Amino acid sequence: MNNNFDVSGFMQMLETNKAMPRSNGDFKSLEKIYLSYAGNYGKYQIFPMNSVVTGYPFVPLTKTREIHMPRHNVLNDGTIKDQDAWMRILPKEAYVMRDEGRLVSSLTSEDERILNEATTLFDKLYDELGGNEKDKDKNKTINFMRRRNYTIWMGYCLNKWNLKNTREPEKKDFSGLFVCTAKDFLTEIDNNISNMRITHGGDDWTREVYNRDLTGRTGCLIFSINLNEGGGKIGYNISIQHVDNLQNLSSYTIPEEDARLMSDPVEAFLGWQADKKIPGRLFNAGLMKELIDYMSAQLRAVQMAKQEGTDIAAAIQKTSETALQNQIAAKATVDPVLKQQQPTQGPTAEEVYNKNTNPYVNPPAAQIDPISQTPINPQQYGGSQPQQANPGQYGGASPNFAPPTSWGVTGNNNGGWGQTAPQQPQSNPFSNPYNPFAAPRQ
Repeated sequence: MNNNFDVSGFMQMLETNKAMPRSNGDFKSLEKIYLSYAGNYGKYQIFPMNSVVTGYPFVPLTKTREIHMPRHNVLNDGTIKDQDAWMRILPKEAYVMRDEGRLVSSLTSEDERILNEATTLFDKLYDELGGNEKDKDKNKTINFMRRRNYTIWMGYCLNKWNLKNTREPEKKDFSGLFVCTAKDFLTEIDNNISNMRITHGGDDWTREVYNRDLTGRTGCLIFSINLNEGGGKIGYNISIQHVDNLQNLSSYTIPEEDARLMSDPVEAFLGWQADKKIPGRLFNAGLMKELIDYMSAQLRAVQMAKQEGTDIAAAIQKTSETALQNQIAAKATVDPVLKQQQPTQGPTAEEVYNKNTNPYVNPPAAQIDPISQTPINPQQYGGSQPQQANPGQYGGASPNFAPPTSWGVTGNNNGGWGQTAPQQPQSNPFSNPYNPFAAPRQ
């Protein structure tokens, strides 16, 4: 057998093209630790990381407004993932940036106008749903809208212990964004610093705890949190301890990649809701406008349900479903054939209502589909119906027929009801065998 196979060359080729093993750094991510969640109760020892924006470790987000909104997501692999998300309206004080060493607002005048509109609309919907009512039967905001006072910060956690077993840490060496809703957290931080001021004769020691050093640290923050059990106090039990001049801490090193992840607590808190196109400016005007439209639709639905005496929760659910369907319809396809057939997007129901200046002549009921809450006739507002595919241009047969004129409603007096007059057959039936038919009755 004559076999000239080059074994050594083959082995060298395999070695050269062998996939490189992934390092742990490829899987680095920033954990979000919500301290109001029972599974995260415990005792933490951390190196706080100051924000690169403010230079301080803690960011208070008072009067943060949140509302559940459905989101239609198409992942990179084409997988569709529809889910509800808590959309966040932060206070304007959260949007700051550095300008020649000064801390200034990152909001433009238009951004601030949009943010104020969203805030006002949220409060109006919140009040309409009885958000301030203590009676749960009257409060319809539960699991739909909420107001929160957050304190957020970044930190590299050396050890995390379960409060029932503080001998062995249950988790260690991870970077995270800590999110706390306990209103006394910063108060306890201040109290502990005040107590240490007495023994240290000042506050310079805090530099050992609060910085962005990756090595050589000699100070840390230790805190514990759990839900108060029994007694007259409602809320969380919080204890704070600052530790400084502890030399054995200098053996720890914070990885550079972790430090990059722990840059801006506000950006990490917003996540995908932040606009990251312009460094330092996180306000997402486009998403906030979409949220305004959503809250406007919900406010109308709630007010209508109250007037008609129907179920408010059902009205909210139906409006959410419609919002999701509108998002799905707005997603453009990447398929060139389907994209040619896709209609140009007309206005939303919100825009139709807003532009309706004479409801007695042109009533909304004649323009909006009662089920889908979308315009019946998008051409009337600048949209278009889907193009009919012509199989002849892709190598298929072109049948010889002209569409019957008896389908649909004939005449020119039907635009307001979503019907279009059928086109007359052309003299040459082969020139355009797919003249558009009249739209069927809705």
